Amino acid sequence: MIELFGNGPLPEQFRSSAYFTTRKSEFALPSVESLEYLQWCVDNGYRILGLETWRPTRPGPTVVVGVGADGGYEVCSQAIQKYIDKFGEDIVFNIWVHKVIGDPLA
Repeated sequence: MIELFGNGPLPEQFRSSAYFTTRKSEFALPSVESLEYLQWCVDNGYRILGLETWRPTRPGPTVVVGVGADGGYEVCSQAIQKYIDKFGEDIVFNIWVHKVIGDPLA
């Protein structure tokens, strides 16, 4: 099952590790899952637009200002690696993707 959120689809295999905004309008994933999600998007025909880096705080995320990326798979995967090295594992990545025309979820 795939659930749609404001930043893109969330396949069931990533749901248990996802961090959600207060209203569950968007999600973010930890580092390893973020890299796997990028590959899932490519494999399933989604265009990757970019990402934001969040600290998974409550009640909602704390956006790490100035720490994001605009671009596709290569740009985002390199950014994730860079930010893990810089901030450690206590961050999550809010990845934005575009629904492909003709996709049954579009």
